[in-house]
Amino acid sequence: MTQAATGIFAKKAESTKPDAGAKVPAGTHPELARLLGMTHIIKGASPAELVKIDALEAAIRRADAIVAIRDALTDDVMRRFYPLMNTSLGFRTDRPNKRNPKPYEVHEVRVCMVEALLMGLRLTDNEWNIISDRCYVTREGFTRLLKEHHGLTDLKISPGIPSGDPSRGVVIPYSCVWRLDGVEQTLTASIPVRGGEYSTIDQLLGKGDRKIKARIWAKVTGSEVSADGEVEIDVDPAGADASNPGADRLAALKQTKKPDAGTQPPPEAAGAKAPPANANGDHGGPGGHEKEPPAHASGAADAEPPPGWKPGEPTKAKPGEVPAPWET
Repeated sequence: MTQAATGIFAKKAESTKPDAGAKVPAGTHPELARLLGMTHIIKGASPAELVKIDALEAAIRRADAIVAIRDALTDDVMRRFYPLMNTSLGFRTDRPNKRNPKPYEVHEVRVCMVEALLMGLRLTDNEWNIISDRCYVTREGFTRLLKEHHGLTDLKISPGIPSGDPSRGVVIPYSCVWRLDGVEQTLTASIPVRGGEYSTIDQLLGKGDRKIKARIWAKVTGSEVSADGEVEIDVDPAGADASNPGADRLAALKQTKKPDAGTQPPPEAAGAKAPPANANGDHGGPGGHEKEPPAHASGAADAEPPPGWKPGEPTKAKPGEVPAPWET
């Protein structure tokens, strides 16, 4: 190894060394004591601090912090935090669920926990979630980050009247003003929020509040991490199942999804009765002609009529079965 390389790694080792002056309770396990001594590393690599330094230096500092914290979060240390998972007092996840009954494994939680810590989030009070294997900053998380951001004062967020259908989605106008180091800043935005069949205005406003605060955070810090996006799985107690927020969002999407234009479900699927046969014995198209079988009907392309069947002699399908082409 060259002398230059040795110097670089020596500086890295020094910068990621636990703080010897950190207050650690007596009798604390050595591995936990090591993590508790890294508060200065976590703070120094947060978005609020990195925005103050050169971009290349910020990248080096964050990379060093990721390695140091990841190494400190050993499997034994991670197990100490596991009682916090999937509770509103800790952090929630979208697993286990019906499609994946297994909770996130230690190494998966560790990756998201490192990101949460370096974002300046707490491991308690539902400030972050794990959604689709990724760290997701919640409304509670952004609320505290903005409240405690150095130099940020007089924040006022004024939502307007939502427009749209709550069962499908609304657009909420926002007008925001705050002071950063005494200088007034503003933000005006229209925030789209997905709805659902049972969505209330309060729930939609809560989702919009999270998204506008994410945008303010991005503007204040220059960090786009979790600023916005399509991941709309809110796991607030008012609107979701705490044990399975992902399933709640999936159900909402199914409820709001519209069928493709020109596609109609068969009468059996819709619960409707087929039109009565006309005088010629066929079923009701214009001019008394038979209707074409549905394109999606199972077996419609290659089915054969029963022996002895003659046109104009309709048969009856058994209850629950899709009718054959000659039965329609």
